Amino acid sequence: NTGESATLAIFDASPYALSRPFAFENTLLYVSPDGALLKLDLSTGRSEAVPVDAAYVHDPQMNADGIAFLDSDHAKDGHILWYDGEKTVEVVTGAVDFSLGSGFIAYSRFDKNYVYFYADGTTFCTTRSDETAMLLAAGGDAIVWMDVTWRDKDIMEIMTVGE
Repeated sequence: NTGESATLAIFDASPYALSRPFAFENTLLYVSPDGALLKLDLSTGRSEAVPVDAAYVHDPQMNADGIAFLDSDHAKDGHILWYDGEKTVEVVTGAVDFSLGSGFIAYSRFDKNYVYFYADGTTFCTTRSDETAMLLAAGGDAIVWMDVTWRDKDIMEIMTVGE
C-alpha cells in the first residue's frame, strides 16, 4: 500500500535463483532459495507452500485452474508439469519453455508449437507442416509465435485457441 519495495528472498548460491517469479491476479508465485514452490498473497502478505509432486521446480506460471512449471532449467530432456491443486501430471518431455493460457499450456518442441488442454489431456500441433516456429507467448485464449521458416523475414502470427 505504501509503494515501498520488499525483498521476498535472498538467494546465496542457490540454483533456484534462475527461476522467474510469476504474478497472477493478487498472487506472486516463486521458488524459494531451498526449492519450495511458494504462493504469496499480495494483499495479505501471507505465503504458503504449494505441494507439487516434483523434485525440482523452475519458472512456474499459474492461472485460475492450476500451476504449470518445468522440472529442469530448460533442459532438452526436461518436462513440463501441470499441478491442478490435487495432483501433478507430466504434460510433455523435451519442451524447453512454455506459456500458460486459459484452459491450455502452449509450448514449443522440435521447432513446432503445440497446445495441451489440461482438462482432458489432448494435444494438437498449431504449426503448419512446412513451417518452423518459435513460441513467443500465450494468454487468455490466444497464442503468439514467430514463423522462423525464412530467417530473412519477421513473421509474427497469432491464433485463437478454443477448447
